[in-house]
Formats: sequence, C-alpha cells, structure tokens
Amino acid sequence: MRNYLRKVEKFDGIADNPAKAAFTDVAEASYWAAPLVNEQTPYVCIRIPTGGGKTIVAAHAVGVAAKEYLQADNPMVLWLVPSTAILDQTLAALRNLHHPYRAALAADFGRNLSVLSVAEALALSRPDATGGACIIVGTIQAFRVDETAGRKVYADAGALMDHFSGLDAAQVARLEKVEGSDRPVASLANVLRLHRPMVIVDEAHNARTP
Repeated sequence: MRNYLRKVEKFDGIADNPAKAAFTDVAEASYWAAPLVNEQTPYVCIRIPTGGGKTIVAAHAVGVAAKEYLQADNPMVLWLVPSTAILDQTLAALRNLHHPYRAALAADFGRNLSVLSVAEALALSRPDATGGACIIVGTIQAFRVDETAGRKVYADAGALMDHFSGLDAAQVARLEKVEGSDRPVASLANVLRLHRPMVIVDEAHNARTP
C-alpha cells in the first residue's frame, strides 16, 4: 500500500489517471475502477477473513495514507463504528498505549496523537485539531444526515466558535450556514468539513449511503 501511494504521487501530473497508472506499475495487473468512487481516487481492495486483523490494518493505514498520499503530518481521522459496544472497545484500544492498534498509530505519530469520542470532540480546541494527529471515534448513527434534528454533531456549539474565524472564501463556501445568514454553523460537522478528515468505516459493508 505504501509503495502504491508513493507511485500515485509520482504519476500525478504525468498520467491521465495516476491511480490507475500506479496500480498497473506496482501490481502488474489489470486495473478495475471501483463503482461510485471518483476514478482519480487511489483504490485498493484487500480481502481479510473474519478475525484476520482488519482493524489493525486500518490503524496502520492511517499513517501510511497520511504521509504518502495526503502529505499530512497531523491528519484528522473520523473513525466510524457500527455500535456503542464496538465504540467503547475501539476507544479503549486506541487509548491503550500497550495495545497493538495504538502501537500501529504510534509508529507514525508517536505521542503526538489524541483519541476523542464525539462528545469530547464537541469541545475540541483549534490548537488540538491541528497540533497533532486527531482521531475522533463515533458511531455511524451519530452522523446520519437523514434526520439531523437533535443531533449534536450538526448543532451550534460555543466551544467550537474559534474554528471558524479567519477563514477564506473557499473554506466558508463548503460549510453549512445558519439559516438566513452567511455565518457558518459552529458545529462538529463543519469542523470536519474544514479539515476534510480521513474516514475509517468499521463494517463498511453495512453502511450504505449515496
């Protein structure tokens, strides 16, 4: 994966489709575009059986993708899980300095890493959002957009106001606004839109969305 993403960067500006050119070069096999994914987006499918360690692969993938593709020393990551039980397990593992998941992240980020629940992220400071790798762990249900009423991730939060000062026009344009105004909603959802985080989706085959 690391070699593939490096090659994507190498072919950028040279090939019409760097993702395809890099795959062909590294795998020496035919490239099949993923359905519903932008054809310029690097895409690799790794089949891992149940119990085969997909979560530790995900933990390693954060550092690889951040450094080799995003060129981000301090990435923001939204890690979505399917249930509150798995949420508690994932938070505990990522916070445990001796757990293999945390060790995988520490290999790339050392101690410059914070792991937050959605509730904690609702008070995320601007320096903490950019001063190190920031992983926000939440359930998929907390971010469902078909019914946002009452969901705290989409609501104005005074503690997040500082994130929305000094933005340029392009940044403001992609944010949700307070109804009837041009002011961005000071929400966690908008903080995520600002940082365009890497997204890890546990059991993604059960998460369907346009």
